[in-house]
Amino acid sequence: MINNKRGLSDIILTLIMILLVLVAVGVVWAVASGVINKGAGKVDLGTRCLDVDIKAIALKTGTLIPSSYNLTLTRGAGGDNLAGVKIVLFSDSNNTGLINGAGLNLLETRTIIISSADSQGLTGANKVEITPYFLDDSGKEQICQTTGTFKF
Repeated sequence: MINNKRGLSDIILTLIMILLVLVAVGVVWAVASGVINKGAGKVDLGTRCLDVDIKAIALKTGTLIPSSYNLTLTRGAGGDNLAGVKIVLFSDSNNTGLINGAGLNLLETRTIIISSADSQGLTGANKVEITPYFLDDSGKEQICQTTGTFKF
């Protein structure tokens, strides 16, 4: 009987080792899949942003109020639907801060009217920066890292 107990303990030890290996693989997989899924969202946003081609083609002072502007944007054929664009106007000595503009469809040209309230009274604007953004599945703005700068 003593010999039978020893053979049984080897089997139990082998089963415990297999069980520990399975648990360790499960823990590593849980951590790794979380990291991979988190990184996949950033890669998706990066590729969506690379395909977007937005250009500012005209920046004109408003006819009645010198601190209001008409900004004409045009969009190329690449990329997904945008939620909108973030706009900053610059003069030689000041800027407006972020202004939200509507998104552009593929191959669309649109003039955005920037009121004097939005431009914060900025006069003599001669440069504009445009940054597109998307909405993720939860409705949060995902701002692209690429910003287009245009001088007039």
